[in-house]
Amino acid sequence: PDSAIRLASSVHRFHVPEMGWGKDGPGTNLSFVKSFKTAGHHASTRAMLRRADMARLRLAESLSSAGKNRYDNVITGSRDYLPLIHQVLASCKAYPDGAVLDEKLVFEWSSGVEKSKASTNKKSRYSKSEALMYELIMVIVSESLAHAGMGCDATTNGKFPIASKSFKISAGIFDFLAKVQLPKWVTRGESVTEKDLPAECSVGVCEAMKFLFLGIAQQMAVATALMKPEKPKYLLIAKLCLGICSLFEDFSRVMRNKANHNSKFDKSFFTLLTFQVTLHKALSFYFQARDVWDKGEEYGVALAMLNEASSLMRTRSSPTGKGIPEIENKSSLRALNNDIADFKAHISELLSIWELDNSTIYFCRVPDNIPDGQIIPQGLIMMKPELYSLDDVNPLPLSIPSRHDEIA
Repeated sequence: PDSAIRLASSVHRFHVPEMGWGKDGPGTNLSFVKSFKTAGHHASTRAMLRRADMARLRLAESLSSAGKNRYDNVITGSRDYLPLIHQVLASCKAYPDGAVLDEKLVFEWSSGVEKSKASTNKKSRYSKSEALMYELIMVIVSESLAHAGMGCDATTNGKFPIASKSFKISAGIFDFLAKVQLPKWVTRGESVTEKDLPAECSVGVCEAMKFLFLGIAQQMAVATALMKPEKPKYLLIAKLCLGICSLFEDFSRVMRNKANHNSKFDKSFFTLLTFQVTLHKALSFYFQARDVWDKGEEYGVALAMLNEASSLMRTRSSPTGKGIPEIENKSSLRALNNDIADFKAHISELLSIWELDNSTIYFCRVPDNIPDGQIIPQGLIMMKPELYSLDDVNPLPLSIPSRHDEIA
């Protein structure tokens, strides 16, 4: 039913990060040209710093207006600014003695994955660091979450193949952050700890986000298959649904063992994640049941599988009980309630039809427990992250002019 497709493709929309504000708007709280006024006196360096300032302001503006679903502007802005901030960082590493600032650089960013901070003070939303690496990482994060935002838009419009591609790109960027870029950030300095920075600056969180977006990408693949006019391959869909569960469980495992940021995420996000794990287990049993019934051999086993799917779709009686989590009245997830009720009704109606056929035609015993050999042993994971990398850049000279240079 359509309700199953809508439930299977429901996703949490993260917002994109934002830069801190200066008196003239987003991103105007610092300037590379002013900070490197002395050290960046070389013509090529000065030109690069001007381009970096302009690209940074364009990105800051696109991030502040991303709620209007202009994620393409964020992606373009990130890609324009990224090689420039990378070049500033490379220049400071290549000419450490010359990297003397006229004005302190303090980068301010809000998180894109954390719940919004309930404060009327705009400045309290931002985490600060003087590290150029912090700026570089948050620009990469911005691109990743903008791709995820485009995936959410495509999902809403029923364009599931496009959405799947977007989520795989996002997964690849977080994979790059976890394995390549973040490990290069050896010291954060300035007495800044990981807890003081956005959750995306944690290796554990980035690794977990890779699994999350791969799971969502596979959700879109399942939705694509179910939207086709021909009858789906029930057993394949069942395996894919179980693979989605594995990916979401990997997200939870990494967040639990390698990251300490669960409290920073919105509560409704974890409720939806728990719901999706249970739903896809139910869908896996549902499609296994359809596959077994269609083969016309084990009608009793098919009924047992459908009963298990029905049991998993019941609202759990306790936080750790069997079934889907309770959706609170004030939760944004209450929009799912009608589709949950519709899918439950569909399973109940199918159960009644099958039970009648079995009791009047097939006379197969319905086992109390599904035989182990009849259950799919593990899910199928088809999604792989899109590879992401940073292009090499050439450092530009930074130096303090000598008295001879100043006289000349």
